[in-house]
Amino acid sequence: MSSEGVLLGETRALDPETRQPCPARIVERNGAVFFDKALSSGKTRSALVEPDADFYRRFAYTELAGKHRIVNHYFYTTSRCNLKCPVCYEGMRDVEEPSLETLCAQLPKKRGARVELCGAEPTCRDDLPELIRAVNKRHTAILITNGLKLADMKYLRSLQEAGLDYVILSMNGLNDDVFRRTNGQALLDIKLKALDNLEQLGMSLFLSATITRGLNEDQIGPLLELEKQKKCILQVRFRSMVEVGRHIEGGQYYMSELIKLICQRGGIDYDLWLKQQDFYDHLGRTLGLDHIRPRLCAMRADLDLDLVPFESDRNWQAWNEALFKKPRLIAKLIHNYGIHYTFRYVLDLLDRRKYTYTRHPTFRRIGVRVWPNLDTIDLNFDRKRCTAVYRRDGKVQPFCLANILNNT
Repeated sequence: MSSEGVLLGETRALDPETRQPCPARIVERNGAVFFDKALSSGKTRSALVEPDADFYRRFAYTELAGKHRIVNHYFYTTSRCNLKCPVCYEGMRDVEEPSLETLCAQLPKKRGARVELCGAEPTCRDDLPELIRAVNKRHTAILITNGLKLADMKYLRSLQEAGLDYVILSMNGLNDDVFRRTNGQALLDIKLKALDNLEQLGMSLFLSATITRGLNEDQIGPLLELEKQKKCILQVRFRSMVEVGRHIEGGQYYMSELIKLICQRGGIDYDLWLKQQDFYDHLGRTLGLDHIRPRLCAMRADLDLDLVPFESDRNWQAWNEALFKKPRLIAKLIHNYGIHYTFRYVLDLLDRRKYTYTRHPTFRRIGVRVWPNLDTIDLNFDRKRCTAVYRRDGKVQPFCLANILNNT
């Protein structure tokens, strides 16, 4: 290895001075991976992308196994919010709110899309029930919320009557000290009330926790225990604080770090986690479904009640040369999940009906998200992401690029 490191490839990144695309060399140095960017000013800037080079080599890819398609459709509904959180990737405020008619006109033409209603805080819109009703005529509305208004049972019932089945609820911990530091005030009681209301109405919930370095790592274990207790929770999702919008300097985790932290705090075998990612990668490659493949920005694991990931000891090199991969992988899914769950799971993957998601009676699901920032985004990969944001001007952008450009 030279003093300049080992060249792993080339890509396009963002120039932090101009926020325009710039060429970048992907270089391994001292066991870590960097983007060496050639800025328009003539300078060179080196940015750490992943501190574990082996991890990067294992999960960084730009080639697609199938046709690129958008799976998650984010609709920005409002810049208003009922909180002033010190940690919030949404940096825009006082921006003109898109009308109901504008949002409806932007809905995907193909049926069965996952339409995630985001904002600042979508429940600040008075016409949110009407928007949910319009989305659910052809798609599935998923509400991303801080949950404050969901503590009002009457209000939550109005959303359910409009057709809302799925909620992504922000929950950064289970004590008020964490909420004061991440959300600016004590919120535990109102969050738990919203959670109880969701459970009482039989709605499905994704619990989303933003993990900030040095602040709330000790909440990972309690949140995993909460998921075990509440059958309405389909998935607990740990997302690193990202240096976009309002953030704490130095508070962002890289993917390898966050997964190791989750495994350590949750008592999960890290090697088994990685082996399960290999299974998902080959499942996605074989079926041509890239959105289920592990990536440096998004991973998930299915674990049994003892938090043990199912894994595969297959010889993947031999598997790549084998015949009848699709039926054999589906047989593997049936072995792991059971036939009923696998049938629904495969239909969802193939997008042949309206999105549905149910909790498996045995497995518990953990999601992990580490969004890139201005320094770490790989534009060649970002344009192939399965998640897009519908902007107020009617244009569609890859989620991470839109998040950076609109909030940095």
